Amino acid sequence: MEGPRSVGHMTLCLCRQNVLSAGSMASFPLMETAGWSVMSYLYMPDPHITAVSCRDVEICKVKKNSGGNRSFNTLKAVVCRTFCRQKRIYQCQTMKRTCLSSVPWFFLLYSFIAGVHCDCGPPPTIPFGRPKQEFADQGTFAVASAVKYDCLPGFIRVPGAKNHVTCLENSKWTSNEEFCKLRSCGFPGEIENGYFAAENFYFSSRVTYYCDMGYVMASKRNYRDCQADGTWSNSPPTCEAVICPPPPTIPNGTFYPVKEEYYFSDAVKYTCSKPNMVMEYDSSIFCLENGNWSDPEPHCIEVNCEPPNVPHSKKLLGFVGPYSLNSIMRFQCLEGFTMEGSDTIVCNMDSIWEPSPPECKGDCGPPPTIPFGRLKQEFADQETFAVASAVKYDCLPGFIRVPGAKNHVTCMENSIWTSNEEFCKSIICPPPPRIPNGTFYPVKEEYYFLENVRYICSKPNMVIENDSYIFCLGNGNWSDLEPRCIGGISFCILCIYIYLFIFIIAV
Repeated sequence: MEGPRSVGHMTLCLCRQNVLSAGSMASFPLMETAGWSVMSYLYMPDPHITAVSCRDVEICKVKKNSGGNRSFNTLKAVVCRTFCRQKRIYQCQTMKRTCLSSVPWFFLLYSFIAGVHCDCGPPPTIPFGRPKQEFADQGTFAVASAVKYDCLPGFIRVPGAKNHVTCLENSKWTSNEEFCKLRSCGFPGEIENGYFAAENFYFSSRVTYYCDMGYVMASKRNYRDCQADGTWSNSPPTCEAVICPPPPTIPNGTFYPVKEEYYFSDAVKYTCSKPNMVMEYDSSIFCLENGNWSDPEPHCIEVNCEPPNVPHSKKLLGFVGPYSLNSIMRFQCLEGFTMEGSDTIVCNMDSIWEPSPPECKGDCGPPPTIPFGRLKQEFADQETFAVASAVKYDCLPGFIRVPGAKNHVTCMENSIWTSNEEFCKSIICPPPPRIPNGTFYPVKEEYYFLENVRYICSKPNMVIENDSYIFCLGNGNWSDLEPRCIGGISFCILCIYIYLFIFIIAV
């Protein structure tokens, strides 16, 4: 067999002779292939022969003879046994040995297995831990060897947890329990006029600090990091109050208090230096969180209201000016006049009276009568009307409004109504209808509402059937039952009936 053997592999070779001496090897067949037996060999320990790796290892091949007995070829015997002994490497030693075919193989095999123990490979990985430095470069470990661990930076040992693992006889390491955990840096500390935010206080976490409104970060770093040694980086940051520049000066005014520095939320109040001036907008401004003063900037304006003119009134308050901001005037109307508006007015910042000055107006009596018209229903029961009041009219039935004519009159300041013009005119009916054997009168160009005409028959032996009068109605039409003339035989028969009726009654 060619090439090196892996760690823990054992190849024992036995060749030829029938005598087994101390340090020799014993063999037993593992399998037979094509008439050759591949042998595994048990090594009888020789204090002079140990090995870790082997080269040019030859396996004894046993050829069967014709009689069925085995004959052993003389081969070079090489024994290889692998041990890990603190990085010591032993080379294979070669020797000539004799073969023995009459040894109790099972006894030798049991003795060999019972006396051999395998080594362990690299130790297991422990979360957040690593082997101590003295074990770092070692690849294999003997049975019962113990490997100790240290925690990685930023981690600490779990109280009571074992910090080592041991190589067992089955070439496996003892199971490792939780050994390392994250190191805590503890509470990072509060700051004045600020606060912080963080997910936790363990290694590699960061605490970020923020300043309250009106304060700014004075430190270069607004954070602290939890370090591997369990301490917080740098000192807690500090927050300083925002400082506003000096308040602006204004014409005709001053402010107080006057200080060297103005901090967030500080306020100053302005006053005007002249008595007839007032402060436009709010007289106070405040230092804001951004380091600026609040808007708008105040300034002084002059207030002077003109004396109002209210005819037909007398003053009760505010007899003489000047009238500055919040000056008050009060009025009363003279007898016979009614006040429209508020009796009290105040001068405002815009030099305008508020509300507007009142008016004193006289009253009017009942409105005048308009031909063929009447007051609208909402004015029908009212007896007096204030100045400037307007009343409206409707036309009577049978009359219509004159195109373009006003339908109202107004009460003037002298308590007289405006003159009324022609407002309503009569409805006009068409010419009366003509009838056979008859005529009508009067004959005119126009026939107005309620006018009538009378019909007469043109022959003496004829009379009017129905009423002989028709009337012009409010809808512009003539009344119904148009008259007609009747006469001749029919008329005579009617006369006879009439005479008979009169006669019977007389009898």
